[in-house]
Amino acid sequence: MDTDPLYKIISESLNDCKVCGQSVSQTLCIHNETKLIEFLSSDTPKIKIFGFSTLVRFNKISCNELIQVLNDDNPKVVLRGLQTIVTNKFEDFFGDKGLINSLNNLLESAEDIIVIWALNALYESVAFANSDTFERALELLKSHENYLCRENAAALLGLMANYGYNGSLLILVEHCLNDKIQVRKRALLALGEFDSSTAVNTPGFSGTLKDLFIQIARSKDLQLRQIAEDLIEVG
Repeated sequence: MDTDPLYKIISESLNDCKVCGQSVSQTLCIHNETKLIEFLSSDTPKIKIFGFSTLVRFNKISCNELIQVLNDDNPKVVLRGLQTIVTNKFEDFFGDKGLINSLNNLLESAEDIIVIWALNALYESVAFANSDTFERALELLKSHENYLCRENAAALLGLMANYGYNGSLLILVEHCLNDKIQVRKRALLALGEFDSSTAVNTPGFSGTLKDLFIQIARSKDLQLRQIAEDLIEVG
């Protein structure tokens, strides 16, 4: 254990701390918060994650430090930051343009898991999402090879329709009709955010959204049918 770089650096950091029966993370946060912030710039991902997680646990994290984690070059560090946004919400930070821009940039990640969690983080902060968010999410739904990325992009686009970003309608209809079943369900749910009397004209369908819901209510897939039936009832 004493060869572990995290163990070594924590041990060194405790030299000037009184443990007083507290955990290592408590001791560091109370007596040496500066050291935890320094951990975010470590060359070792495990140390960065420890520092970040401890700052979050004791409500000591700042928006700039969160952005630093999201901009890290190690996917494991970035992933921890994204997962923490989704679980902890951080509503006070969502209005920061730098945070939203960092999340938008992560939609271009080569790591599918990063893209998925970035979409989820933007879903949580959707009130502050912008046109760049919309365009990148739309492109993901159109062309990403991973259906999980398309599924989460559809969810975000549907929610963004409540904030005036309505340009995804036809693409959502297309993927509601022609995609993996998971994406079709999510796209159908997203279409529920639009007015059901809206006219649609695509190569695969012509009519109102309510007509589309009626058509899908005859689907062989039980969950698709149930979603469509609920949307018809609401509409």
